[in-house]
Amino acid sequence: MSKVKLLIIEDEMIIANDMKLMLEAVGYEVSGIAKSSEKALAMLAEKKPDLVLIDINLGKGMEGIELGRMMHEKFHLPFIFCTSYSDNRTVTEAKQVHPNGYLLKPFTKDDLFVAIEIALLNFSNTPESADIILQDSLFVKEGKLFIKVPFDEIIYVEQDRNYVEIHTAQRVHPVRSSLKDFIKNLPPKKFFQVHRSFLVNVSCIVAINSDIIKVRDKEIPISKTFKEELLGMVRLLS
Repeated sequence: MSKVKLLIIEDEMIIANDMKLMLEAVGYEVSGIAKSSEKALAMLAEKKPDLVLIDINLGKGMEGIELGRMMHEKFHLPFIFCTSYSDNRTVTEAKQVHPNGYLLKPFTKDDLFVAIEIALLNFSNTPESADIILQDSLFVKEGKLFIKVPFDEIIYVEQDRNYVEIHTAQRVHPVRSSLKDFIKNLPPKKFFQVHRSFLVNVSCIVAINSDIIKVRDKEIPISKTFKEELLGMVRLLS
């Protein structure tokens, strides 16, 4: 099970380290701390965070505003402004770059937790029970946290009444959705529906015959409706 990866952009290292400890205490992974815009941009490519926490004032004025603009327009990542400023000018400029949250210092680990969970929902624009798609993963709500499920770890997905069950090697993640709607969120060349109740990760296919498809150690029925297209896909991959 993967954790949500966060990048902290904060020029005060005492504050940044306190944030790191608070975030890890509530179950997140801090992939890095950047003290400047230049370092932040380098770390974005290297660390590939799922969400970014940005201090608005990075010692050279409101550099964080421009970083937020880049998160929104270039990197398409959810981000939260973390700042001591609540004046009208700062808030107005922050709003123009569409942050997914705005958190006033000083804050507690509970404040951070709530801000991040709401930011993920705001970014996805989906109901709380739905999955959230970020980069190469989806996130499913389990208890208080969003659980990160990389696409590469999904072996197959099975419809079970009003839910789909996402099967990985480690566990099964239930999501309230229909298979028809759920498949729209997955990379089309990576996943394929083989039956009205199943879709599979094409890279996990180990055997096919006229009646079943085997993904890892699971045998799944093939529907005639999908069989010809699936065989064509497999030939293209070989």
